[in-house]
Amino acid sequence: MNGQLCERKPIQAEFINTNRLRSGIKAGAFWIIGFICAGYMSTEDAQLNLYGKTYSVYADFESVDGLRAGSPIEISGVRIGTIEQISLTDNDMARVTMRIKEKISLPKDSMVSIKSRGLLGNKILCVSRGGSNAVISPGEVVKETVPGIDFEKLIGKFIFGHV
Repeated sequence: MNGQLCERKPIQAEFINTNRLRSGIKAGAFWIIGFICAGYMSTEDAQLNLYGKTYSVYADFESVDGLRAGSPIEISGVRIGTIEQISLTDNDMARVTMRIKEKISLPKDSMVSIKSRGLLGNKILCVSRGGSNAVISPGEVVKETVPGIDFEKLIGKFIFGHV
């Protein structure tokens, strides 16, 4: 002993290493959960292709402002498809290519409208089924469409008294 005190530095060093180990485990768990969430979100838009066959139909709009490829298509709040592509037709209309689940049939007099979802203004397509017995075939164009409401234009008219 020679008059020296026992030091507890090794115990203190173990305590510090244990804290670092716990922090590392927490950080690793955070990253793993983050990757799992990102993977789930990336397959959410591709869910239709992962879980069944689809067919394409088209809808032409005067304006598709805010609508984007990958946005959902719904009937009564139930997802039936996704927007595959948005392009321009020869007569300057916006053509939306819709991928619809194969088991969903749309009557020929169905109507497709652009709606806002949530406060951030995300746009989706909503389908209102018609009453016709004839159904839209793959590759056909939906005749009845309703463009989304342009809130900027509406607010501008309200502010300047043109409502």
